[in-house]
Amino acid sequence: MKLLPKLSLFTVLLVTLTAFITILFSVNTIKVILYDLNAQLVQKDLETVHQFIEEEYNALQKHGLQDVNGYYQKVIARIQKEFHAPDKHGDGCLVILDSRGEKIVHTDDHDLAIDWEIIHQKHIFLQQTPLAGESNNSVDIQSSREGELEFFYKKIPQWDLELFFVLEHDRLFSHLKQYVEKVLIGFIVVLFIALFSGFTFSRYLVRRIKEALLQIQAIKSGNMSARILNIRGKDEISELKIGLNSMTEIIYEKMLKQARAELKSVQSQKSLQKQHALLSSFINAMPELAFIMDEDGEYIEIFGSNQKLLTSQKELLIGKNIKDVLPEFEAAQIIKVIATTLATQETQTLEYELPIGESLKVFQGHASVLDYEDKSKTDKRMVVWIAHDITEQVAAKKQAHQLSLFDPLTELPNRRLLLERLDQEIARAKRHEQFGALLFIDLDNFKTINDSFGHRVGDTLLKQTAKRLNNLLRKEDLACRLGGDEFVVLLSNLENNIVTASGQAQTIAYKILELMQTPYELENQQQQISCSIGIVLFPEDDRDGHDLIKYADIAMYQAKDEGKNTVRIFAWHMQKLLEKRFQLQNDLRIALNEEQLTIHLQPQYNEFGAIISAEALVRWEHPETGFISPAEFIPIAEESGLVHALGKSVMEMVLQELQKILQQSLPDSFRRIAINVSPWEFGRSDYVDEVKSLLIKYQIPPQYLELEITEQTLVGNFSAFSEKMKEMQDMGIHFSIDDFGTGYSSLSYLKSLPVNMLKIDRTFIRDVTIDKNDDAIVKTIIDMARNLDLEVIAEGVETRQQLEFLNANGCYLFQGYYFSKPVPVDNFIRLLLEQE
Repeated sequence: MKLLPKLSLFTVLLVTLTAFITILFSVNTIKVILYDLNAQLVQKDLETVHQFIEEEYNALQKHGLQDVNGYYQKVIARIQKEFHAPDKHGDGCLVILDSRGEKIVHTDDHDLAIDWEIIHQKHIFLQQTPLAGESNNSVDIQSSREGELEFFYKKIPQWDLELFFVLEHDRLFSHLKQYVEKVLIGFIVVLFIALFSGFTFSRYLVRRIKEALLQIQAIKSGNMSARILNIRGKDEISELKIGLNSMTEIIYEKMLKQARAELKSVQSQKSLQKQHALLSSFINAMPELAFIMDEDGEYIEIFGSNQKLLTSQKELLIGKNIKDVLPEFEAAQIIKVIATTLATQETQTLEYELPIGESLKVFQGHASVLDYEDKSKTDKRMVVWIAHDITEQVAAKKQAHQLSLFDPLTELPNRRLLLERLDQEIARAKRHEQFGALLFIDLDNFKTINDSFGHRVGDTLLKQTAKRLNNLLRKEDLACRLGGDEFVVLLSNLENNIVTASGQAQTIAYKILELMQTPYELENQQQQISCSIGIVLFPEDDRDGHDLIKYADIAMYQAKDEGKNTVRIFAWHMQKLLEKRFQLQNDLRIALNEEQLTIHLQPQYNEFGAIISAEALVRWEHPETGFISPAEFIPIAEESGLVHALGKSVMEMVLQELQKILQQSLPDSFRRIAINVSPWEFGRSDYVDEVKSLLIKYQIPPQYLELEITEQTLVGNFSAFSEKMKEMQDMGIHFSIDDFGTGYSSLSYLKSLPVNMLKIDRTFIRDVTIDKNDDAIVKTIIDMARNLDLEVIAEGVETRQQLEFLNANGCYLFQGYYFSKPVPVDNFIRLLLEQE
């Protein structure tokens, strides 16, 4: 129930109850007052009757007592008018009794029904019960049992008379009824006015209080922007509203502060949680081991994820002293470092080794003072010991040192260690006036084996070579690997005579030559290899180690130029040859930049003598020295890394010339132009894209281009090169195997390769009809090409007999001086046009 009905109901009840209590109290009070007043009046009247009777009786006694009853009737009639009680108008009954209770006289001219039996009983009762007022002749008042009559009694002892005045109980309150009716009407009017006023006032109060309640509900619902408006007056409710507004402001401010504080607290808590999570993650993931130890070396706590590096389980270590766990020497070292750390308050470092399991681990320990003291246990000072496993770093450092001085493949000393040792040997030789020698060894045709069988086989060959050198040399000698297939042998303590020392060096060099020719076991196959050796003696003038290596290298190249598998001692004229080689390399770089190279085409013919294609050959006309053979500058390009620039330059020049050729009215027999591609060039990852872009640039249909590759190009790189060939063949480009038969031919390669043509090497064509072995080889190649559905062309055809042999055995494509030498492009175009 709402407050207004409650308040209204409460007001009604309160007013009603108040009025009822007031009326009840008033009626009772009036009733008592009336009762007392009437009783006093009756008593007075009885006293008057008593006095009157006594006076009259005395007078009668004087005159005689003849008519007593008449006398009493006369007395009553006279005194009736003198009564002041409510019954003076006949409402009551006056009775006079004698001492025996006999009625002397009574007033009976009224309607009051008197029960004389009751009066008689009352007389007997009064005779037996002494009255309180009997001593002073007072009036006693008694009520009937039913409460309907009131008996006023007075005894006249002098005359043995009893006066009874009987009056109905309600007659005592005859005026009260009128009073109550008037009061009731007034009460109803007052009650209505009070109710209406109370309801109106309570509604006014409730409405004003309701505004305050709405404000409280708004605050409760979180609407802190609500305010009580239009506050009028200065009473308590207005002050309450003002207080609520102020309270709302205060609550709002406090809520804002609390929200900010809670947000800050939440952020701080999240930050702490994040930091705690990070710290926990760090501690759990920390690869290092962190030990908390006291100053005596007792383990307090252990942290870190890599607990497999502990000497025992963590639970077994905590509480123990490192002296009881670690080896004696290492434990003493750590205790000493802890003492130094606590004494200096500075971080100390110690590197030590510990056996962990079956391996020996190297640790780097860092000791720092721990500010926290566990007062609950001891007052001993504590440190944090961070143990970092540096086993791999130490091993890597050793390995790096090893790599800095030794070759990782053969484990022989490298150039750096050679130069250090060489400088020492030069100084020692000068001091003792002895000679030493430096042998520069280069394996012959190592690249062919490496490219043919793969780098793994080549590495095996190098390892076996290093082992052979170590087994051959004396203890004081030193075998080194400079890189690739180049080895250097340092010979010490040779004779002090240059001729004798030279002979000693050559003797060892030829032993090396012989040793190298012993077949190698490679991939379950025996392979034979030779080497070229250059020798230089020292000391000579002020030459240092770098100079000696260079001179030995020059002598080695001289040995190669003279047919390989031989030994040469450095002579000063060799320096000029080396300088010429370097000069040629620089000139080639200039030639590529200044476009000094040109293209010649050697025609290729069919059995009818028609030109079907041509092989593009590069020519270099040096502006100072004249023509330089490709056999001279192409190896230099391969060694110096210029082969890529040379190959791209040749490709562009050929496509430019091919564009010019295709603009002519060509015979139907013409097919394409062939270009030689080196293994280094074809192995480039962007080679296919480069050829595509050049074909697009010069608008050359791919079918007019043929690429010639050697067998050595494919061996060891078959899978990768085969995919490139297939991709380019799908474009329309043709492929031919150049110098077929001179390399490591394999039928399994040929049947899988996307090849269009085999090219028989000139070395086999040169001696056909002369050497039966060459005849058989050529016939085999032709038959194999036919069976594999490949075209076959013979190069180096120079005689009529060679041509007839090839025709007779099924080879119908030819190239050689018998038909034409390589010619400039314009001459080639003229030859093509003359065929029409």
